[in-house]
Amino acid sequence: MRNFLRSKDGNMAVMFALTALPVLGGVGVAIDYARAVNVASFVQSQADIAALSGAQLGPDGNPQAYLDYLKFVTEQRYGSGAWINKMTIDAKWVSDVDYRVTVKGEVPVSILGAVPGFPREMDIGVSSIVRIAAPREVYKPPVVSELDNEAGDYNRVYVYCFDPEKFKKGKGSTKRTNARSDMTAIADNAGTKYTYEMPRCAEGQNLSYKLLNVRLVRGEPKKWDDPKQTRFEYFTDTEIKGSNYDYYLDDKSVLETVICNNVNECRPKSKGGIIPEGKNRTPVQAKGTCSPGKYLYFGWEDRPPGLAGPSNDWTDIAWTDRDYDDIRIVIGCPTIETVQERQVRLTR
Repeated sequence: MRNFLRSKDGNMAVMFALTALPVLGGVGVAIDYARAVNVASFVQSQADIAALSGAQLGPDGNPQAYLDYLKFVTEQRYGSGAWINKMTIDAKWVSDVDYRVTVKGEVPVSILGAVPGFPREMDIGVSSIVRIAAPREVYKPPVVSELDNEAGDYNRVYVYCFDPEKFKKGKGSTKRTNARSDMTAIADNAGTKYTYEMPRCAEGQNLSYKLLNVRLVRGEPKKWDDPKQTRFEYFTDTEIKGSNYDYYLDDKSVLETVICNNVNECRPKSKGGIIPEGKNRTPVQAKGTCSPGKYLYFGWEDRPPGLAGPSNDWTDIAWTDRDYDDIRIVIGCPTIETVQERQVRLTR
């Protein structure tokens, strides 16, 4: 027995076996990791194809055929249970415009499974998100643009697009300015003829208006754009909250809005319409949805109440009659842009 215990025969074999385990583990990790990467890369490409194809169908479509094909080509390439098993596919709309396809599975290991303490499979998971370009609202030029051409002040109206989300994410004193697109002049009270195209607001943006009021210079064109003149700028920065319109206007009561069922309704009550009349009153604000076929009336008071200063006569800075008919714009409610084929793009 003592001789047996003192015997050194076979020690090299035992030592080799012990030292080989880390080497085998390292080789196994490299080989099996490469297998997993190979499978995941292929599945990712197929998930991208399925997501792009499914998004084209829209939220009401049935993308099952694309998901079935994803599973078929993957199993045909690698074999179910050979290079991949327990594969699951989940597809859903995670928002009104974002469609996601997620694929998970297990890649059986070829070498690591023989090494004690190592798993017998490696988990893989890929995800593809596609965003569709939603149909946009399209506005046509106003059907009515009336600005008081007898006023002493010069008034000019612009249209632009306002992005509420960009404003919310902005910082500092310029965040509201940065949320506005370029300004397009459409009318003034000096008879200027403007040639323009209505801006095409992107998804989530809202058509908005700017009123430029330059005091006492309507008959002096050289002073209209002179920053030294007494001037005011009012921006609607329009947001749609629920079914109602919300306007910024720098907290001044400068605008009246009314939704009309037709153009004839967008006239003063004295002329058979529904637009309020009278001086020294509180402006009404449109309620309800501006749906295609209806019209939206805008009536500005170019000298809003609330300005500090004398108000004895119309040349004083704070004078106002609060009749909200100095600038009148009637524009058709937006139509939805027809999309023959959805534009989609991968976002992740």
